[in-house]
Amino acid sequence: MQPHAHGAYTRRTSACLPAFGGSGRAGGGGLLHMTATLFSEALDSTALTMRELEDRSIRSVNMVQLGRALTDATLDPPIRALVVYNSNPAAIAPNQNLVLEGLRREDLIVAVGDTPVEGVDDLQRLMAGELIGERVSATVVREGVRIELELVPVELDV
Repeated sequence: MQPHAHGAYTRRTSACLPAFGGSGRAGGGGLLHMTATLFSEALDSTALTMRELEDRSIRSVNMVQLGRALTDATLDPPIRALVVYNSNPAAIAPNQNLVLEGLRREDLIVAVGDTPVEGVDDLQRLMAGELIGERVSATVVREGVRIELELVPVELDV
């Protein structure tokens, strides 16, 4: 509850509140105790994580260094894909201008065939199923100019 000096006093005081208020007599009116340590002791986390199955060739970049990693021309191999979980690096990562420069891409897909693409969901829906391995026309905007391209979607190994 309190990770600093005298934090235990705060915890003990708050543990007494149900008794002072009289709510300790009613069901659900008592003290809540976090059971995270019980869970971690009862669960063999090594069996869940299975470190031996991790692909050690996959690079991991700390978000503090994201701007530098995305814009470093000497990085070998360069970053071609980025998986971000539960975050928005364009808004919260340090050195925001460098991050935005690194996230910026040259082509923006605006249509597949005759269907407009307004977001990633549209693109995923259009590039799935029967289009895998088939030639597809796409309209992209590159440096402000609309260009027609022929693409062949492939299924990624995940």
